[in-house]
Amino acid sequence: MTRLGLTRRQAGLLAVLAGVLASTVLTACGQGTGPRADVTGFDKRATAVAAAWRSSGAIEAWRTGLVPLGEFTQVLGFDDRSDLKDAFAAGRIGVSGTLPDTTGMGEVRFPDGSIKVVRLVGARTAYTAFIAAGQGPCPTDARCSGVVITGATLGTTTLLTSRGEATVPAWRFSVAGLTQPIIRVAIDPAAMTVPPAPTLEAGDGRPPTDLGVEVGALLGVSGNEIRYRVLIGACETNPRPLLHEEPDIIVVGGTVTPQPAGSACTLILVAAPVSVTTSKPVGDRPIVEAMLGKAVVVSRFPSG
Repeated sequence: MTRLGLTRRQAGLLAVLAGVLASTVLTACGQGTGPRADVTGFDKRATAVAAAWRSSGAIEAWRTGLVPLGEFTQVLGFDDRSDLKDAFAAGRIGVSGTLPDTTGMGEVRFPDGSIKVVRLVGARTAYTAFIAAGQGPCPTDARCSGVVITGATLGTTTLLTSRGEATVPAWRFSVAGLTQPIIRVAIDPAAMTVPPAPTLEAGDGRPPTDLGVEVGALLGVSGNEIRYRVLIGACETNPRPLLHEEPDIIVVGGTVTPQPAGSACTLILVAAPVSVTTSKPVGDRPIVEAMLGKAVVVSRFPSG
């Protein structure tokens, strides 16, 4: 199976990487020993991640169902209208007139030619799914520009899924002042299986501190070999993969040797390649990372 695309979290990590690479800030990092080298909780976490995927039905759906990995809202461009780009980012989105909310059925076409019939949501429901709650084009007492949707037609778009790039039904929203529509996948959420995100145990909204380093993009899979990147500090060394393998799912992670205590280091995040060998060919098993339990996929924007 070809694994393509970029998850929301991976897109965020790449954005962070781009930002810190543009900076040459030096910081004193006194982390001679620390959580990035302590991976005592990896196997426990990986077992929990695997169990959560299995109990939710996500593993079976990965092979035979509809597991979305791409973004449901797709923006094709803003025609050099920075005001509308900023308005969209701020959630200042409104509708001129009304949008239909009739539902129906549609088809998802996978790369292997197979088809899945799914229920659709109406244009109004699709619209409310991507606007920010409580926001609109502009407050009544403020001067600002907003994105104004003038209509919607049902068409198709491509969506990354666990079974490759699928052609799926989508609402195409026309926008005043733009030549390109805003697209929103029209599939009823009940027809899709969203992989679970295991509960974070740290109690403060962060993963446990004994899981090692975060996993970036998948580089490739060949037989029993998985190649991927781990995200480490510029002065951390010796990146090593972590593997938890079960018959129906694979969980990966990574660890490093921390920089010497009290040393100064350039504040740069590095995506370091690692590889690991499984006991059996990877096949169609999902590959997920331990920290957030998210699928690891190939980046659309590879570096190096």
